Amino acid sequence: MIRNELLKPLEEWLDGAEKIIQMVADTMTTISQNSPLPLSYSMEERRKAGQFISEKTNRMFGILQSNSLRTFGTAKHVAKLTNRINSLDQMKKYQLLPLDNNILDAAADGKLTQETIVTTLALYQQLQTQMQEAHSLLAKIKTSLV
Repeated sequence: MIRNELLKPLEEWLDGAEKIIQMVADTMTTISQNSPLPLSYSMEERRKAGQFISEKTNRMFGILQSNSLRTFGTAKHVAKLTNRINSLDQMKKYQLLPLDNNILDAAADGKLTQETIVTTLALYQQLQTQMQEAHSLLAKIKTSLV
């Protein structure tokens, strides 16, 4: 039961990361409708979501690296989940968030290119796929710990 409690911060982090990814979809909707500001998520919500993820990242990686979730049945899944979450975190920090800001700025200046839109959509799809894999791995770990 205690090990299952350790999964909660991981679930929260994944939910927060998913929200950030959905904000990019909101950005794409915004620019497609020539709106000057995001439609569904305010800039304050975006800031809070980014801050939430930043605050939870160290705790989440601490849990994953502590071996607390590793058993004979979960070791492989925990290792894969750690890699998947690390990849998601890196892509979010160094690709997604800067790209999201650049898109809004470029759209406002009328300098948004087709290449930027395609790159953003490809990144969005890649992140969605990784999120699905992370949720699947987390479910397998949770099932193994029961």
